[in-house]
Amino acid sequence: MRIIGIILTILAFAMPIQAESGAGGTTSPFNFGAGSRDLALSGADVSSCDFATAAFWNPSRLAQAEQFSLLGFHCRLFDSDVAYQYLGIVAPTMDWGTIGVGVFRLGIDNIERRDAQNVVLGSFDDNRMAYRLAYGRSLGVYNVGASLTLESHSLDSYRSISTPGVDLSVSRTFRSSGAWIDDFQVSLVAHNVVSPSMRLVDQTTKYPTEIQVGASAKITFGAAHSQWLEISGKMMKADETPSGTALGLEYSLFDMLKLRSSIHDNRMSFGAGLSYHGIGFDYAAVNRDLGNLQLVTITTTFGKPVTERKKIRTQRREAAFTKAMNDRLDERNRSLAKQLIEQGKKSLDEQDIAAAYASFDRALFLSRAGGFDTAEVAVLAENAHNRMIAIENAKQLSIYLDSAATRFAAQDYLGCQSYATLALGIDSTSAEGQSFLRQAHDMLAQFASQKEFVQKQVWMIDSLLNYGFQTEALTLARTLSNVLPSEPLALLALKKAEFEYWKSRAADLFAKEDYPTATGCLDSALMRFPDQQWCMNLKKQCQQRMSQAAVGASHMEEPAPTLSREILKAVANWYGSAQEAFQRGDLQAAIMDWEKVEKEAPNYQSVREYLVKAYRFVGVELYGKNQLQDAMTVWKKALMLAPDNAEIAAYAKRTQNEIEKLKEMSLAR
Repeated sequence: MRIIGIILTILAFAMPIQAESGAGGTTSPFNFGAGSRDLALSGADVSSCDFATAAFWNPSRLAQAEQFSLLGFHCRLFDSDVAYQYLGIVAPTMDWGTIGVGVFRLGIDNIERRDAQNVVLGSFDDNRMAYRLAYGRSLGVYNVGASLTLESHSLDSYRSISTPGVDLSVSRTFRSSGAWIDDFQVSLVAHNVVSPSMRLVDQTTKYPTEIQVGASAKITFGAAHSQWLEISGKMMKADETPSGTALGLEYSLFDMLKLRSSIHDNRMSFGAGLSYHGIGFDYAAVNRDLGNLQLVTITTTFGKPVTERKKIRTQRREAAFTKAMNDRLDERNRSLAKQLIEQGKKSLDEQDIAAAYASFDRALFLSRAGGFDTAEVAVLAENAHNRMIAIENAKQLSIYLDSAATRFAAQDYLGCQSYATLALGIDSTSAEGQSFLRQAHDMLAQFASQKEFVQKQVWMIDSLLNYGFQTEALTLARTLSNVLPSEPLALLALKKAEFEYWKSRAADLFAKEDYPTATGCLDSALMRFPDQQWCMNLKKQCQQRMSQAAVGASHMEEPAPTLSREILKAVANWYGSAQEAFQRGDLQAAIMDWEKVEKEAPNYQSVREYLVKAYRFVGVELYGKNQLQDAMTVWKKALMLAPDNAEIAAYAKRTQNEIEKLKEMSLAR
């Protein structure tokens, strides 16, 4: 019993251990703490303690850990052989919080065993161990944590293991918008919420519950924020003991050299630290009741930060989803191209050459855009095109010859000559076309010298212009100018017809808000009649509209405001819902959710890329079904998000050309 008394005296290094029977209260010898940095700050940094020591000081601090950490701590107590050691390990996960493990050892080896006559009978050891398994994670704006504790004590042949204990903690970080203060952290830690107890020989030890409230603020300054000063403090209160306080200061230069000092119970502690490339060396000089302690800690961090790992995982998931999306779109395009080919073959069997060519032509366009084999469809499209051209040429030849005959009967020999020339352009061997051309030429030769013929044609040109038929007037004026190239009236009529044509074109384009092309048409008109006031005014309006559009575009490039936490949560839900909808084939639902994301957070992950691909998918399907106006609407949406997308631009141009052709055919009928 005398030896036991000596050992217990040696181990009482921080606060006296008062062993009482029953449910009496003591503090654990490991309540001294761990980590040179934390002890140099007297534990005042409970809100910002090292991650590897958070299993003891504040488990909720683990929620902010970014990398794997390993910390080793060692000291000899008050120039004695009593070793006080700690090993801390931190393992953060990407989605399930962070696990921390802490192991304490307090002990002395090779104690001499003597009998009543003081004869040495050998030696024995006294070892006390503490094990902490901690967990921390973020819940909204709060970080929460818990630590499970267990202690063991072996003295000579005596062994004892404590009942489990539980610590709980919660923290919150307040981000500052100021130029100097980075953040402000507040923590509440409850030690021994479930109080452990230990019995050794005939004595029972039970640890009291202790509440700690800590706060810390980091102030940055210096060029490029190269220096910072952290002010930290805490208040603590244990059962049946007076409350205590601690205040600490830590200065950092380039995040490499750190100087620390603190005050606790009117005692000062000091420390310093060096860190480089993930390895840190920390020293502390701590003043306690039995004297000064010299403490050394080595810390290392390794592995990619959790933020970077999450980013890499997100990029991989996005890449995999993008590939799956591209594969599905390619598969859909390939299927649609095959359907168009089959549809074209069916039209050929029904002798509907125009429909067959339209199907083959679209299938060829889709195949080329998707990089598919175009050998078969190219041959089919070319054959159908040749047959369609032959049929169309025969129809057009008949129309031109009929028009030439009508013009000749009405003594419009210029018109007859024009239509006969067009007919011979289709079939140069047409005897009827050659006959009309020869007869018209002979009649024109008779009237070419007669001024009244020219005047009659000029009046006809003016009449056409007055009734708004600028294209027909221009055709007649050009024909007259070709027949009588030196006739002043013919040249003046051509100039006037060209002016009215470009003027009319400019007005139409202005109405369609195509201001650059309208400006070009106005320039062509002003080349014929410079300083024409109507054209000058319209050109000025075009320039004003283009300037307004440029200013509007520059405003659109302003950075989007920071989104609230609620909106970010909604955006994430829409984004995930859209991906799920696409996976199950509900493209419309996917587009609706992606459009919500794009509206609230245009730069969120790959939302614009996905929307463009989805629009491409829908647009191609509508195009294949000959729903050209609907397809054009989709292409315009896609081009608003990706104006430089050459593939979408090609689809849009192709669709618009087909729409224009259909309009021309409708007007011709």
